[in-house]
Amino acid sequence: MGENTAPIQSADLSGIIERLEKAMGPDREVDAQIWLATTPGTTRNWLEVKSTTNQWPPYIIDETRDADGRLIIVPAVTTSVDAAIALAERVLPGWGGLISLGSGTSIHCADLWSERRGNQSSEDEEEDPLPMGEEAHAEHACLPIAIVLATLRALQSKGEA
Repeated sequence: MGENTAPIQSADLSGIIERLEKAMGPDREVDAQIWLATTPGTTRNWLEVKSTTNQWPPYIIDETRDADGRLIIVPAVTTSVDAAIALAERVLPGWGGLISLGSGTSIHCADLWSERRGNQSSEDEEEDPLPMGEEAHAEHACLPIAIVLATLRALQSKGEA
């Protein structure tokens, strides 16, 4: 892949969102796609390493780098609640949210809203609902994925996507 310097594109997020909606659990490839789509200046290449003496089988090294060219480990946003929340905080500064935990095999929910909603009372919200792009909702059996889905939907709907 090459360097990512462009703003987040809706098509990029649409494909990732679709893949997350179908996901049965965490996915490191999707983590990398999310990082590349939401972090300007990042790059990703693969290096195939082969033994010249055939002492070991060939393997692939994923070289994902930040904007400064440093080799990084992509945050596990589909695995870790902390990483999923950190993503939301990084790409949606000033937004708030609510996470609802399901029990057992239940569905978890994530709701995010803009700073404007955070400053509204319940009465204000009824009189002056938020326009599109200032809130997002997602449900998934995997809590980190629910949080990431809500985050990506918010980015997509607020027009940055």
